[in-house]
Amino acid sequence: MEKGLIKELGDPQVDVRLAAAKKLVSRGETISTRARRALETLLIDEDRQVRFVAVDFFTLRDCWQYNTYKRTIELLRDDDPKQRIEGAEWLEGITAPNMVSDRDEREIAFAIPALAACVSDEPSGVCLAALKAIRAAITEDDIRLAVPAVVKALGQKSKSVRKMAALVVRDLAMGKQSATLAAHLELIATLLEDGCDEVKMAIADGLTYYYAKCDDWDRVDDLLSHSDKDVRQEAVGTLKVGYDLDTQHIVSRAKRLLDDESADVRLVAARTLCEKARTPEDAFVAFPLVARRLPHQDDEQRLYAARTIHTALYNVLYPSRESTVEKRIDWTPFQAILPQMKQAMEDSSAKVKVSIGSSLCYYYLRNERPDDIIALLKSTKGDSRKKLLKSLEYDKYPQPNSLVGYLQQKDRSKLARRFRQAAKKKVKELSISGQSLDSVRLRALPSEIGLLVAVEHLDIGGNDLRELPSEIGRLKSLEVLVATRNHLTLLPPQFGQLVKLRTLYLYSNDLTELPAEFGLLRALQYLQITDNKLKALPESFGQLSQLQFLSLGGNQLRALPESFGQLQNLHECELKTNRLEGLPGSFGQLSQLRRLDLSNNNMTEIPPQVFELSNLESLSFGGNGLKELPRDIGKLRRLKTLYLRHNKLTRLPLELAGLPELEYIDVVQNKLRSLPLGLDKLEKLTWLDLEGNRLGLSKKQFHARHVAENLKFIYDKAQK
Repeated sequence: MEKGLIKELGDPQVDVRLAAAKKLVSRGETISTRARRALETLLIDEDRQVRFVAVDFFTLRDCWQYNTYKRTIELLRDDDPKQRIEGAEWLEGITAPNMVSDRDEREIAFAIPALAACVSDEPSGVCLAALKAIRAAITEDDIRLAVPAVVKALGQKSKSVRKMAALVVRDLAMGKQSATLAAHLELIATLLEDGCDEVKMAIADGLTYYYAKCDDWDRVDDLLSHSDKDVRQEAVGTLKVGYDLDTQHIVSRAKRLLDDESADVRLVAARTLCEKARTPEDAFVAFPLVARRLPHQDDEQRLYAARTIHTALYNVLYPSRESTVEKRIDWTPFQAILPQMKQAMEDSSAKVKVSIGSSLCYYYLRNERPDDIIALLKSTKGDSRKKLLKSLEYDKYPQPNSLVGYLQQKDRSKLARRFRQAAKKKVKELSISGQSLDSVRLRALPSEIGLLVAVEHLDIGGNDLRELPSEIGRLKSLEVLVATRNHLTLLPPQFGQLVKLRTLYLYSNDLTELPAEFGLLRALQYLQITDNKLKALPESFGQLSQLQFLSLGGNQLRALPESFGQLQNLHECELKTNRLEGLPGSFGQLSQLRRLDLSNNNMTEIPPQVFELSNLESLSFGGNGLKELPRDIGKLRRLKTLYLRHNKLTRLPLELAGLPELEYIDVVQNKLRSLPLGLDKLEKLTWLDLEGNRLGLSKKQFHARHVAENLKFIYDKAQK
């Protein structure tokens, strides 16, 4: 019976195909693989009614997206083409990433069969809108069912439809779903002869990337030697963007095309070679060809050439950010184009000057010619000079030298002048974040910082400061200090003289200890000192009597001082990702503590002091190897959030169900086989994340927000 229906699907009569399709679809998932494949072919049937019978079979209905957006399917099958276009355009729009939608809210897999059916629509507007939606879905959704329709659209009369179909093919070939094109490559290749340049080039892009990714370099060579120079140009240009492709194969082929009869092909080949070369010898081969474009009349051509040289030099001189190239370089080929590069420094385009100037700086740095760099900087004006300064990586070369001294002197003079001006104006807020003249950023502050006696808010973050001058203690009005993302290893004793300091940001530094004088910061309320290298805190730390927020995560603390319990105003305490094995006895005296994070430490038990924190609302203890949650958890009557993921819990105590304020429980990746009764009676519980346990829950079927449904499933299962 099924074989007969499959045969009828190929009947020339629409009515016969339609009837057979309906009968097969009515059988649901019981049909054979052969029948499914036959139904797939109907998605490109010439009759729209037949196509949408197949759509009924393949549409994913067991997902929330379908239930939420199913009206879109109705639009796509509407008799009015305008309605179908509206549906496709809406689907295209929903796939766009934004700051509001979650990833799963952008998935339109449920609509791919219907979009595939619309690609075969006669009105080109419907076809084009459907293709755009399919293209937009490539990143997030499996579009395998739509591929035959896309390939079919390559044969449409409409140039805009063929162009969009070619772009879909290109994106598929260059993405994770390239295997879906394997059965269609021969037909796709015929589009290399298309009369539309955009179609031809998109297909050349896609095929080149596809074959290169499959290591079929013979096919790549066919494209690189194609009779059409546009195909050759596009193919060699595509090899430049392939970060996962074999570099050696690319370099050898780009070199070969440097002798191409087309000047455009030669230039693109040179650009590809410069992008992919990892040795100076390979890169320098292309330089004479590229340098010929430096005096070109067209601004874009000159900039293209300048950036090509700059990219190549950077790639071969700095293959990693950690070290310089030690290999001896034969600079002869590069020196041959130096006259053209120096001439380009007179270019009217600032962008050209910056690219060429940076390239010259790389060359001078590598050959230890700092005086030439200084001369270049002095001869360059305005923004071009500033950008050149930022391109320098002088910390990679022997110090001291004249360049380092020149740059550091410029830094100090610039800042000292700015500090004097700010002091004269009695400025209250000042930022010098990332203010260094060079890319290595500011290493030291001038003593003139002590003049800023009126400053209340100071931002010195994002530099390369190794220490703070003792003069910082003179800033008696300072209330907020941001010193993040530097390389501070110590704070001066005078730091304790900042008697009005209320807020201090020190995260992402290299601090190994705090001075004893740190405890003198009696006005301090907010301290953010994560991601440093602190091994201990001074005993004076407990003197920070006004401290309300403390973040010490990402350090190397093994213990806290006994004075820690004196922080009577502390509301939030973050101690995650340290090496703590316990807490001081005084910790339970933190009567105002609302939030405590002890995740990722070396504690296999929750210290008993935690259960003395009667006002605690949030407790995080993830990643500690915890095997048992003590019954004393029931003492934390105000607890709202309990975060225990990545532990070794096999059960939870009944007392957990007696916490009336509990709203959020996260026990992801534990070993729970059951849950205590009564959790379903917690009226405020709105989040229960149980993923990665042994409760028989399916991630696809259950969501942490579905508290009542999940608990009912688990309790019912336990009764059985």
